[in-house]
Amino acid sequence: MERLERLRPYWKNRREREIVGGLTVSGGEPSLQAEGLRELLMAAKKAGIHTAVDTAACVPWADYEAIMPAVDLFLVDYKLDDAAEHRTRIGVDNRLIRDNLRRFAACPVPVIARIPVIPTVNDHSLRPMAAFLREIGFSSAVQLLRYHRLGEHKYRALGMEPPLKHLVPPSEEQLCVWRTVFEEAGLTVLPE
Repeated sequence: MERLERLRPYWKNRREREIVGGLTVSGGEPSLQAEGLRELLMAAKKAGIHTAVDTAACVPWADYEAIMPAVDLFLVDYKLDDAAEHRTRIGVDNRLIRDNLRRFAACPVPVIARIPVIPTVNDHSLRPMAAFLREIGFSSAVQLLRYHRLGEHKYRALGMEPPLKHLVPPSEEQLCVWRTVFEEAGLTVLPE
């Protein structure tokens, strides 16, 4: 909290002196440390700091219920629709993630579903993902995150080849097509 308070001046909109930032906790998976996370978020809320939790939605719902009173915004990753493919690519199936997305759809806290758009990896899954979010009544926003190659230099610095070096980021036109799919499903799509 001491460190957060020192950073508070950076969160202000210089013209209006309005607070436009806050604390976003991400990871790994921050909800795996629900007790410590709740303590930090409660202290931030008490100090009037906006709080957000960036999660892969892969922990039991009780962990989210424990922190919910102290969260102003959830950022929820949603990578693939098919459970078997999710298991192959990510290492776990997505049943718990989809169950949690159902619960987030009814959550009193604002939620943004963050969906990476990765050509040949998950672009075939985007239409079913939009349909699923519509089916569960997800009325919060969706953010499509264009695949980029910014981390490739880190792999090379570690003497490794980037695993997706052959992929080309989607063009603005391709991303526009996918935005339309989600909008036609009745979902609000935020800019990147």
